[in-house]
Amino acid sequence: MSAQQLLLPFRPVINLKGGLESGATLEVYESGTFTLYPIYADTGLTTPLSNPLQANGFGIFPAIYYDNSEGIRVIIKDANGSVLADQDPYLGDGLPSDAIAFVQSGTGAVARTAQAKLRDTVSVKDFGAVGDGVADDTAEFQAAIHYLESVKGGNLIVPWGQYRISSTINVDSGYGIQIMGYGGDGVHDNGTGVAPATEVLWFGAAGGTVFNFSSPAGSGNSRQFGSSVSDLKIDCRSVAGIALLVNSVRICNFSRVTVYNPTIAGVKSTTLGNANLAESSDTQRCIFDRVSIRAIDTVASRAAHGFWLTSHNPSVSDSNTSLNLFTQCDAQEWGGTGSGYGLFLEDGDNNTFMNFRVFRPGGTTVEAIRLVGNKSLLNHSFFNKLVLHYRFIWYSQYHRND
Repeated sequence: MSAQQLLLPFRPVINLKGGLESGATLEVYESGTFTLYPIYADTGLTTPLSNPLQANGFGIFPAIYYDNSEGIRVIIKDANGSVLADQDPYLGDGLPSDAIAFVQSGTGAVARTAQAKLRDTVSVKDFGAVGDGVADDTAEFQAAIHYLESVKGGNLIVPWGQYRISSTINVDSGYGIQIMGYGGDGVHDNGTGVAPATEVLWFGAAGGTVFNFSSPAGSGNSRQFGSSVSDLKIDCRSVAGIALLVNSVRICNFSRVTVYNPTIAGVKSTTLGNANLAESSDTQRCIFDRVSIRAIDTVASRAAHGFWLTSHNPSVSDSNTSLNLFTQCDAQEWGGTGSGYGLFLEDGDNNTFMNFRVFRPGGTTVEAIRLVGNKSLLNHSFFNKLVLHYRFIWYSQYHRND
């Protein structure tokens, strides 16, 4: 015989209306039965308690001990006999979270269950993601996003770890999803830096896309607003084509994201075309803040562009990439034969670039920035300094350069 304390009595019982249940009762049975099981007030199991046992006026039970040599079932009921919790077998670690009270400090705070409080935040690990760099976390990542879409958006936490992804993670329902890591890395002119806190690793098909932020195509649909990615590293491993695909969205934010070795582009911004939405399909008013892209480590990655701003049908499109802000962004491009561009403006206008840097260790064979098409020659603004390789070119404002 070994005494074990029933931990749940030290937590107030909450009724179905969210209030403290002064008339709550606790019943303890042999597991799988309705045969009452003895409970005691002491560790020696010598002072029996009544079973069922009633809580005090604050919904709290006295200390309870039981013989843990057999499994038990614990049922909590309110004063009217309605079941609030039924745990069989009792696991020895207290009530389920939906039967534990939480009250925030401060005037006006109301009682909630611990489960409701915990559900204020959503993590990919809530849906089974492992983050060990070995297990495939694609389905778990997507399931977490689908849940947030079902409740009309929210924050998705991606804790410490390496998350192996084998197919595109889609944020394309129209609801704003904020993907938040615990810290990425930066690109380094020399060396590799420290390991990031949150890293997404591509193990999918060659040329694939890691994250797709897109409005839901359909003539009756509107553009997606308010999604974001922050504080993580995306390693394309010279296999994935695009790290971040941004497609006909508005007021999205991409901050402190590091991309390594894509084969097409670190960031590609494009459009669905106006026929595919109920409104203009331009990608507009998004912020790219401290997004760093490194595309120099392999022959495959050296062909990639850093930032590619375009549309579904460049130059003749009814929509494009416009009115976006790029601040403190970096693109490490090879610069030699076969290199991509640090910034490729294929179909966009009225974008603003502040302290935008292109670093090219491989040489100057290929332009650092390339503007093509009629719309791409309209009213882009470069403020402060634009850094090309080791040359510093200063502009108060840049409009057009044929």
